[in-house]
Amino acid sequence: SPPCRIWRPPRASHCSECNVCVERFDHHCPWMGQCIGRRNYRFFMGFVVCVSLLCLHTASCSLFRFLQVLQKYETHIVMLETVVQGMRRSPVVAMMLVFPLLILVCVGPLACYHCGLVCDNRTTNEEIKGTFAGRKNPFSRGWQSNCHEACCAPREASRIHPRSVACEELGTSMCNSDAAVRSESAPHAEMQPAEQV
Repeated sequence: SPPCRIWRPPRASHCSECNVCVERFDHHCPWMGQCIGRRNYRFFMGFVVCVSLLCLHTASCSLFRFLQVLQKYETHIVMLETVVQGMRRSPVVAMMLVFPLLILVCVGPLACYHCGLVCDNRTTNEEIKGTFAGRKNPFSRGWQSNCHEACCAPREASRIHPRSVACEELGTSMCNSDAAVRSESAPHAEMQPAEQV
């Protein structure tokens, strides 16, 4: 039986880090500190793409400014010496060129990878496990529909019921004293809540 003792829908998976079942589970992101799934994948994609674009913009502007600094030197100096002189002359501009490029080298491929996954309507979990290796993905409906589903489709309400989760964590004796809590959490007593992220 699944760790959460529920029937999981297709593409849902239990995350051992968060100890919850996540609908359309993609991966557990240690940098964001949570699972990436159906309800927050668009925000993860927005974060990764925006960081990549910001790094590209910052590096481009810094390169433009750094080239302006380099133009002040004579052209007969060797190129490497010119760059070193430019770094000595304006170290802040040089660092604002180097650091975003280093970040872009790490985050840019991640953004491209996830853009490819979105276009094919796949998840990182399915890709790693090889769920659809050698056969057609039954969830793919063309890249436009897949992109719309991942980024623009309306979000459903969360399936987490905070009061029932609190009652499970605090114990039933604290929840039984409040009649409102009892009546609200009764329909959910048979099944532990599944997180739809």
